[in-house]
Amino acid sequence: ETLTPGDLGAGFLTCLVTPGDGESWGEPVESGPVLVVNHAPSLTSVTLGPEPASETTELICQPSGWLDQDGDPEAYKVTWTVDGEEIVGQTGLTLTGDFYDKTDIVICFAVPFDGIDEGQGKASNPVQIKNSKPSLSEVQISPLAGGKFTTFTCAAGEPEDADQSDEVLVSAAWFVEDVLVVGETDATWVPGELVTALDQIRCALTPFDGTDFGEPVSSGTA
Repeated sequence: ETLTPGDLGAGFLTCLVTPGDGESWGEPVESGPVLVVNHAPSLTSVTLGPEPASETTELICQPSGWLDQDGDPEAYKVTWTVDGEEIVGQTGLTLTGDFYDKTDIVICFAVPFDGIDEGQGKASNPVQIKNSKPSLSEVQISPLAGGKFTTFTCAAGEPEDADQSDEVLVSAAWFVEDVLVVGETDATWVPGELVTALDQIRCALTPFDGTDFGEPVSSGTA
């Protein structure tokens, strides 16, 4: 004689009562309808991270505090904005660096949704994308042997930088027996009187994108 609607969902509910006297059943009588309503879900907050973030970071939108009186499973409708512009087609809880560049400000907006009704959505904290440090591949010195007046060259492959708009510059450092040669920052160097026979020299290159220095990469010895 009692029923909790449970998973029946929203709609009109009636009951049917059939009287019986132990020997036979009378005519069933149907009640008037009552409306079973769906309750919109809610959330308490939305957090965007991690911070700091760069173009190589995958941002994660984390809604929390899901509440639904009907016990519906947790689900959200998500939108992303980059510098105030919505990213069309991106509705998941993560966003990659394909959609933002350094200095951009990213925000996610999550709306709780139970399959029928939407609750009140909330915006996340803004995350500003930081600069990505440049990097270099293997550095080589050439020639591998020479005299005091040989021009030695320090070279690396194409610099790598996740911020494709950056122009990467490279500075060099030279070492004689692992002691830094002060003031020599060009990619070519003539050692002159700073070396004697059988000294070992090497070079190191450091990339710079106008904002940050990458890690220096050392060559082998000559």
